[in-house]
Amino acid sequence: MTELQSVRSRVQVVERHGAAIGIQVAEERVRELEAENARLKSLVGELLVTNQLLRECRDQLAGLKT
Repeated sequence: MTELQSVRSRVQVVERHGAAIGIQVAEERVRELEAENARLKSLVGELLVTNQLLRECRDQLAGLKT
């Protein structure tokens, strides 16, 4: 193996290792974003329920005033 081939081989190993680390970091970020998305969906659900309860209370209050 020539010196140039040896260097190329080592560069390829480093590139593969770097790509593997990059994939791991990206996968972890995806997991974090999925967890945050689930939390936000839960909060939106709570907001919708609260909004519906508020409407019902306003309707009841309006019914008592008439």
